Amino acid sequence: MRIFKQQYSKKNGKTKGSNKWYVEFVDHTERRRRIPGFTDKKATQELGRKLESLVASRMTNLPLTPELTRWIESLGSKKRERLIEIGLVDAQIHASSKLLLQHLDEFHQSLLNKNRAIVHADVQKARIRNVINGCGFRFYGDIHAAKVEQFLADRRADKNDGICVQTSNYYLQAFKQFCNWMVKERRISESPVSHLSSLNADTDRRKERRNLPPEDLTKLLEKTAEGPFHHKLSGRDRAMLYRVAMETGFRRSELRTITPRCLKWDLKVPAIAIEAGKTKNRRHTVQTVRPELLRELRQWIEEREIDRETPLWGDLTNRTADMLRRDLIAAEIPYTDESGRVADFHSLRHSFVSLLAKSGVHPKMAQKLARHSDINLTMNRYSHISMMDEAKALSSLPSLPSMMEHSQKNQHSEEVNAKFGSPSRSSSLPNCLPKPSAKECTSARQSAEMTGRKRGVGTKSGAKENPCKTGVEASSEESDEASTGGGTRTRTSVTSLDFESSASAIPPLRQRCDYFDTEHRVKDRLSDSTVTFFDDFKRRCCL
Repeated sequence: MRIFKQQYSKKNGKTKGSNKWYVEFVDHTERRRRIPGFTDKKATQELGRKLESLVASRMTNLPLTPELTRWIESLGSKKRERLIEIGLVDAQIHASSKLLLQHLDEFHQSLLNKNRAIVHADVQKARIRNVINGCGFRFYGDIHAAKVEQFLADRRADKNDGICVQTSNYYLQAFKQFCNWMVKERRISESPVSHLSSLNADTDRRKERRNLPPEDLTKLLEKTAEGPFHHKLSGRDRAMLYRVAMETGFRRSELRTITPRCLKWDLKVPAIAIEAGKTKNRRHTVQTVRPELLRELRQWIEEREIDRETPLWGDLTNRTADMLRRDLIAAEIPYTDESGRVADFHSLRHSFVSLLAKSGVHPKMAQKLARHSDINLTMNRYSHISMMDEAKALSSLPSLPSMMEHSQKNQHSEEVNAKFGSPSRSSSLPNCLPKPSAKECTSARQSAEMTGRKRGVGTKSGAKENPCKTGVEASSEESDEASTGGGTRTRTSVTSLDFESSASAIPPLRQRCDYFDTEHRVKDRLSDSTVTFFDDFKRRCCL
């Protein structure tokens, strides 16, 4: 290998060196080659070392190292074409010398060969072309992730013709798919944009779809059936189209392909079948429908005399959103709600999934009827829940006790305890009070009354014979004897009637107990300790 500058003679006979350095080396066929380098000598020397490594790999038939492969892909188009011409680089394996637009045409054809929808392939090609032209890429070596990010950021910031974050993510996904396809085809070693990630689309939602409630769907069908002819369809034809979309969730492209032969009304379960390749997932679909829908479809087909192989809505326009918007205005249904969400033609599919969710259908069944590959798409994107639905769901929760009523009960109990004392669960009465039963107390009163009648005089012993006499009465008799100096003092005996008349002067305990029974205990406003106190008090007093 030799690094030099070419010398050439001017008209005046003086020699001058070239601006660029050149590399001279011997290739795998032992032929001497000369390739222009760079104005920098060190960069040209590095080029010479890479060429020697490339020649060694070619002579030994060893695969190229990843580092050497990336270096070839990063070369300029002229140098790469020169290496392909020499034979050091295989044109079939390393096709990076082609224009990106040429690769794009082959990528588009690859999508069609995989039985992708033509509309999908065209949309992907258009998005990738916009990125290539917007960033100024011509060859694979020109691709830089920073340029792609800047281009998408400028498109989002454009006030006149800007795109939302979701559309920006679609552009990025399409371009990453194109680069990944080139890696799989072994045209390049790695994707230069594989590390780029999508942005959060929820931060910039410029168009959010909504579902239509059942009453609006009914009103739309009734008004549309009476409406005029527009968008190549009569009012009744549009109403039938809307109803099939509402009850099946079919997309616009799938509705275009339905023919009378697709209606399976001879099965045990009526259904509509769509051939593989005509659905979005390119799979054969048999969608179960309600019998009344299939009966109306059959009657409508017989009235129109549609051939068995003729599509029911073959002339369906691509501007279905404008068509539905016109019918919504005629039915006095707002196209945009208070939250800014719109009701376009695809909103009928949202309404189909939302009605399934509100009807209590299992999420897995809703996903199957919607033909989604991911249940999160069914539940998060297509199922719409209103605040009324949330309130209805919350009403099914069990009723819980009110903390305000509980605090009021505690406050009232504290007031009662403060007024009448705080009782404990054990007896709060003095131990001097006897605890006879009601039967013993009645027999004792009768015997005391008989004794008083016979003797006529109440004695100290007579007082002791009455077990119902309290310690207060006994102590009063002893004090009387002591006051007379031990002398004899006659006293009228105390009968049961006198006992009752004397007791009438005592504060009415029974009335107070009855008051608490009726006003508080029945209403469960007294604590357990207070209730125990009054029960014990009544039992001791034989009330």
